[in-house]
Amino acid sequence: MSETALNPNVDETRKNLSGVAFAAAQVTGFALALKRHNTVVLKPEPGWYTTFKDQLTFAQREADIWITKLGPAMFSKVPQSIIDYGNLFDAAMSEVVRILDGMDAVPTEDEKLALSQIFGLVLRELNAQKRTIAGVNGELKEFQGNMSGYRAAFDAARQAADKDRTGSKIKRDALSREIDTLRAEVTAASSKTMVSGIALGVSLFVLVAAIGFTIATGGAAAPLIVGAVALVGVGLGIAGLAVFSTEQSNRLASIQTKMAELDAADALMLALGQASAAIGTLVDQADEADRGLSTLFNTWATLGTKLNSVINRLNSTGDDENLKSDLVIYTRTAKKGWDDLTNYALILQRAGEGLKIIEQPQIRQAA
Repeated sequence: MSETALNPNVDETRKNLSGVAFAAAQVTGFALALKRHNTVVLKPEPGWYTTFKDQLTFAQREADIWITKLGPAMFSKVPQSIIDYGNLFDAAMSEVVRILDGMDAVPTEDEKLALSQIFGLVLRELNAQKRTIAGVNGELKEFQGNMSGYRAAFDAARQAADKDRTGSKIKRDALSREIDTLRAEVTAASSKTMVSGIALGVSLFVLVAAIGFTIATGGAAAPLIVGAVALVGVGLGIAGLAVFSTEQSNRLASIQTKMAELDAADALMLALGQASAAIGTLVDQADEADRGLSTLFNTWATLGTKLNSVINRLNSTGDDENLKSDLVIYTRTAKKGWDDLTNYALILQRAGEGLKIIEQPQIRQAA
């Protein structure tokens, strides 16, 4: 085994943890935006609108599951699996070092047995954390599957709506493109802000350019309200962070003006398109979280194999002249790696615990 046999890939695991956190924050924002969509009475009611209303109800229930259960698990259970294992590993390695310090060049059978029991305990904890990640990932896959179904239904309804009202399609498509462009720009800036913030050990900040629609019920010229959702972790005030440039702020205002000029049916059709886009982004970000969790699961599996190799070596009969020197190297390098990861997981977890939602966040000039 290499000298880093029990050492995690710190950089890769930090990257995966950050990816899961960022994706989870994005899903949360888009789930909130989806919940802001509403419906109004259209007479006569076209078939595409009936489908939209029914699927929106189902999608909003699924969004509630994310907001109340699955989303928080991403910020609690996932980093906690690293923290729990890292803490146990630290205590276990301290006991291993104590045994190694009193050991001659070749360990006795009693010393090998004691070490085997310690590493066996570490392996049981690792398997427990692997099951935790697998459980969260299973719930995430179910969420993805359900939301993907609603996405397909929204797309079908949107295509039917486009055929129903072809005259205003060009105007709606132009507005959709403006919204999509703005969303993409803010998402990119948000990712950069989050990465730099975590690197400094500050906290978590994610501006989710999720567009939520609330259609007024006062008449045919019903205005459409657009807003962004910011998720701000402990230690950060939104007033000090860059979100929109002045130029982007002006474009947002222009979009709001144009949307307010739509009649109720066109407003609902644009909302339908944006609901479909929101679910699409939500599903894509859930997929990113899924990939991150799968990689973490594989990390646990690989480390489990390496721990089993150490335990098998300790349980083997006969003298092993290199055992002590190898264990000294394993424990020293692995302990530092797990200390680093545990501290990083704590940062992410604290950020998640302090996460608060600000709708219609203050718009500031980007630095």
